[in-house]
Amino acid sequence: MRKLALWVWVSIAALAAADADAQVCGTILTSPVVLTADVVCGLGQDGLTVAASNVEIDLNGFSVIGGGWGGGGHTTVGVRAAGVDAVTIRGPGRIEGFGRPIEIQGGVAHTIQQVTSTSTSLLNNVSLSVVEDCVIALELRADPGLIAAENRIVRNRITNVGGSGILLNGCGVQNNLVQSNVVLPLSAIVLHHANGNWVLHNHIKNGHIIMGAASGNTIAANKIQPYGPNTGIWMGGFYGLSCGPVNGSNDNRITGNQIANAGLAMEVVEATGNRISDNTFANATLAGVRLSHVSFANDARFNNYINVATPVLDYGTGNLWP
Repeated sequence: MRKLALWVWVSIAALAAADADAQVCGTILTSPVVLTADVVCGLGQDGLTVAASNVEIDLNGFSVIGGGWGGGGHTTVGVRAAGVDAVTIRGPGRIEGFGRPIEIQGGVAHTIQQVTSTSTSLLNNVSLSVVEDCVIALELRADPGLIAAENRIVRNRITNVGGSGILLNGCGVQNNLVQSNVVLPLSAIVLHHANGNWVLHNHIKNGHIIMGAASGNTIAANKIQPYGPNTGIWMGGFYGLSCGPVNGSNDNRITGNQIANAGLAMEVVEATGNRISDNTFANATLAGVRLSHVSFANDARFNNYINVATPVLDYGTGNLWP
């Protein structure tokens, strides 16, 4: 009889533990959770909200599924967190059917791993965080006067073709690493007013890198295959924000990249003091590098040109090239 009572107590405890981990749409989390079923939301509903630091969501092979991107001016979010640190969202698992799969506002030391999603997630004013081994599109943003620094975006596959693949957006987006990603959208990697970042060893298929008022960045060892006659790397001004008196792209280092089958391998429109060296430009139908009339003192020497009729078109002042 005592054995039977003990068995019943253990069984009830196990069921209670399982129920504690079975989340429903709209749950507010203050402790770690392991999903035991899909979380399915209706039209206009958010999924899960993290309201404490050090919370891990283990998708455990399940999904957080939304009922639509929004409604009534509300953009739905699959997993939301604000003002907390060390949020972990770990797969394998999917977050889909929301306007934003993941939105994290502020904090440090967040981790997103092995998550598959279908639209663009947002990390805003976030630092010292990691997004790795996901299928994801991502905007890393800093609001005026705040920073998003020392984050790592590595080994992801970006398939969202409706917008940018990886967008670094804001004057305080600094010292971040974007490395070893496979990126498919046309605007594959975009830097707007982002300074001092590293974009390394990415494979861009049917897309390009755009640098608007982005300075002091290193773009190195990327393999870029633009779509049709588009440009492989475009560098110039951008006036959506103001980080100071200059809105051009200055003092960047563009080195060791392979750009093939572009119209222009690289276009420098409004930029000063950039170093463009040791790149391989192949099969460009217009030119390897085009320097506009508002480009000054850029060094485009020591590049390799393969099947490029015109290596450099220079309309600027004080630029160096072969």
